[in-house]
Amino acid sequence: MADIKPLFEAASRGDAEALAFFRDVFPPTAACVLCDGAVGTDGSAFVHPDPTTPGMTLLMPACARCVALSTKDRRAAELAMARAMWPNIRWRPTRGNDPAYLRRGGPPKRARPGATPPGG
Repeated sequence: MADIKPLFEAASRGDAEALAFFRDVFPPTAACVLCDGAVGTDGSAFVHPDPTTPGMTLLMPACARCVALSTKDRRAAELAMARAMWPNIRWRPTRGNDPAYLRRGGPPKRARPGATPPGG
């Protein structure tokens, strides 16, 4: 994924060569990976790690409607698609790297002996 990230950044800045690359990779008739609709000329792509081959990534076409989904809805659709493609892989979020989980303090800590309990 590290090698395609600069290409995505260049395309987002409007670089003609990067935009042409994505236009050529996914023609307007390509099917969206989430909704199976045509990508069209306003489509984009999703990049995900390949669960079956470590170190490889998947570049998948996405229509403008699916790209515009809220993060929660898009992730739910991506998870449903991944579970259908790879039914033998556990598709659960890892509980140690979620930023919201870490902001809340991460895993529970053992109380120090002699410490006052919270609220007491």
